[in-house]
Amino acid sequence: MIKANTKRNSITLLLLVIGCIALISFFMPSKSSDSVPSYEEGKPWMHPMLTAKISVPIPRSDAEVQRITDSIKANMLRYYKADFTMPRTQVAALTTNLRSRGDIAPMVRQKLIEAVAKAYNQGIVDDESFQLISSGKMENLLILNDNNTATTTSTQDMKSAREAYMNIYNTLNSPDEHDAMVRIGINGYLQPNVTYDSVETNKKFESLVTEATAPTGMLQPGQSIIYPGTIVDAQKSALLKAYDEALKVNKDETIRTHDYSTVANAFVVAAMMLMFLVFMRIIRSNTYADTKHMVFIITFITVSVIIALIMAKIRTTYLYIMPFAIVPLVVTTFTDSRIGFFSHLVTILICSIAIPERQAEFITMQVFAGVIAVASMRGLLRRSQLVRCALFIFLSYSVMFVGLCLAHNDTGSISDWHFFLYFAINSIALSFSYMIVFLEEKLFGFTSTLTLVELGDSNTPALRELSKKCPGTFQHSFQVANLATEVAHNIGANVQAVRAGALYHDIGKTRNPAFFTENQTSVNPHLTLQPRESASIVIAHVTDGLKLAQKYKLPQVIKDAIAQHHGKGMTRYFYTMECKAHPNEEVDPAPFTYPGPNPQSKETAILMMCDACEAATKSLKEPNEKNISAMVNKVIDSQIADGLLSEAPISFLDIATAKETIIKMLRMLYLPRISYPDDIKPKKKDSEEEPNDNAAQESKQNNDINDGSK
Repeated sequence: MIKANTKRNSITLLLLVIGCIALISFFMPSKSSDSVPSYEEGKPWMHPMLTAKISVPIPRSDAEVQRITDSIKANMLRYYKADFTMPRTQVAALTTNLRSRGDIAPMVRQKLIEAVAKAYNQGIVDDESFQLISSGKMENLLILNDNNTATTTSTQDMKSAREAYMNIYNTLNSPDEHDAMVRIGINGYLQPNVTYDSVETNKKFESLVTEATAPTGMLQPGQSIIYPGTIVDAQKSALLKAYDEALKVNKDETIRTHDYSTVANAFVVAAMMLMFLVFMRIIRSNTYADTKHMVFIITFITVSVIIALIMAKIRTTYLYIMPFAIVPLVVTTFTDSRIGFFSHLVTILICSIAIPERQAEFITMQVFAGVIAVASMRGLLRRSQLVRCALFIFLSYSVMFVGLCLAHNDTGSISDWHFFLYFAINSIALSFSYMIVFLEEKLFGFTSTLTLVELGDSNTPALRELSKKCPGTFQHSFQVANLATEVAHNIGANVQAVRAGALYHDIGKTRNPAFFTENQTSVNPHLTLQPRESASIVIAHVTDGLKLAQKYKLPQVIKDAIAQHHGKGMTRYFYTMECKAHPNEEVDPAPFTYPGPNPQSKETAILMMCDACEAATKSLKEPNEKNISAMVNKVIDSQIADGLLSEAPISFLDIATAKETIIKMLRMLYLPRISYPDDIKPKKKDSEEEPNDNAAQESKQNNDINDGSK
């Protein structure tokens, strides 16, 4: 079964690596010979001389094209259509309406008709056009005739419908004429008869722009385009873009060469991934055997590389915005610093393919930043570490960048503030490490050191309930945590995992606190129970603890500590009592055995040893160094003899170190205090008066209080 699982995990890992190689290769920039190398406008050309292979029209620069376009747009006349039918229709309708109105004098009717006709003759335009006319931006316009010819027309007398109405109102002076305008609703007869023709205007505009921005010449095959060290100005940039586009669309097989870049990229990426797998297999075999961790690391490297390559396609220098230091920070949080740094190294080596002209500089800067990131973090324990790390990263980038520029005599790049802005954005982006760590915890079920530190807060719901219901167990858990932490420090285990596991390992005792010695006061409820019943209640604190861990949504590392801190050990006291009660029977040990499993990690093995030793030494009547040492050795040797530590990756040297550390810590815990002597009263002289009885009694009471406090 184990071999089948191992084979299945290997196949899963292989398929994942192949998929990641294909994805990364897909996003890799093409390095075909028929493409223009990357460059930056305003910077020197960092490549060999570029010679044209095909004929290409020499374009104008973007700035020149924009200037010509703006000039044409500002000076070109707009095209309009004049409607001659609509004014006649409106005037005829007005005339008919006025003739039917006997309440309006004939003279007034005639003036209204003439005024409306005059307004149409002058031209009525839409509101937008009138705004251009009134602001002086459109003194003339082009009227399209029936034969599609245009006549230049002055806009001096043209008005909008509203302005035409106001003009008629101001022209007619008498109250009767004004009243007639309102009653007849003359504004309803005023509509634009000169309308803007956007289609014809845009067509003419595009024609003029195309003609004015035509190429200035033709680049011939064999002609030099740009020399090394030449500044890529706007004109050169436009020519390079045009040449690059021409190469892409060119189909002449005598010019085009075979493109092996995709295959080459896939080969390089595969080599990098193989290097990483070999490293993990040899140096970190335990992590390599953990499929979930390997999937996380490889996926995280792949996603980071793809994001970086996408940024590089936009602009090569944008790679300096990419916070590559997030890779070692996040990977180290869930594994160790060596795996984190090697993951970082593989990431930047793959990404360096995207910038062939500055590979050495890029790799040097990123490796230096990765070392700084790993050295400044050493485990993500506090959010303030990210701020400090971000500052160090910014300084490392800046110092290394200036140093490399000076080494290459490139003082121009130092004065370019954009690079330092990129470094600042890069450093600020490191703050997202905390968010990514949280996301990875949810996706893969990992537990970060930051989460373990937060679980160590005694105000968490589980620990508050433990302190309230089981104060003795609560104190025991903290003492075990102190012992286990010191042992973990000395043998190189995960300190935060050990401490958090020790604090929560006995939370199941909150279900039946009085059945555990450390919480009893005077009555021992086990005296009224059979050994088998007592053992069942004591053993249940493991399963009860796992249920509470599920309730409080504690991580798997805590659940492992709860399940494994007794392993498959026995409740020997109750088993012995059962054997004494049935001397002539063979007692089944199963009801007296914890469900296990035995410790599977170095951390849970440490917890088992510290938990048993801390509890056992409390039974010593004289906890001196000799008795403590004997008890610790007896307890741990018994665990080894019973095979409880055989499944944990812990060596005999680690166990010996653990024994020594536990004995030292317990000896300090039970160190006897100095006995304070009674106060020595000076001999009284005959001449001194005896104090009264009340004063003597008060002095004695004060001395007793002081002695008690000591």
